[in-house]
Amino acid sequence: MREIKFRAWSHRAKQLKQVERIFFNENTIQISHGFTGDDISEWFLDHCELMQYTGLKDRNGKEIYEGDVVKFSWLRSEIIDQIEYVKLNFASGFQLKKIGSYTPPACEWTIIGNIYQNPELIPNDGLELRK
Repeated sequence: MREIKFRAWSHRAKQLKQVERIFFNENTIQISHGFTGDDISEWFLDHCELMQYTGLKDRNGKEIYEGDVVKFSWLRSEIIDQIEYVKLNFASGFQLKKIGSYTPPACEWTIIGNIYQNPELIPNDGLELRK
């Protein structure tokens, strides 16, 4: 079973933080600061973007979240694409935005940023191929 974890990007603070708790009835999330998680603050859900952990790790062992931008080689090209959550008729899950689910395994990907801290990494069409 996949571990359910989230991180959040604050549009106001321009910060990316791990989420400790989500309170939907209060429309807030609790954000952990530091390595111990002792410092916690609250952000309103309206002011941030939640990103769910995919349960996958890249070639360096780094956890892959929705919104991450990854790079990998495929069909003799270097591809840069972003991870997105998709809901289909019979299933849902994470896949690359432009390539879809037919890709090399995540252990061959390298995270190079995310769409909030590094929007310049995604070209206008959302996919970059380099031969």
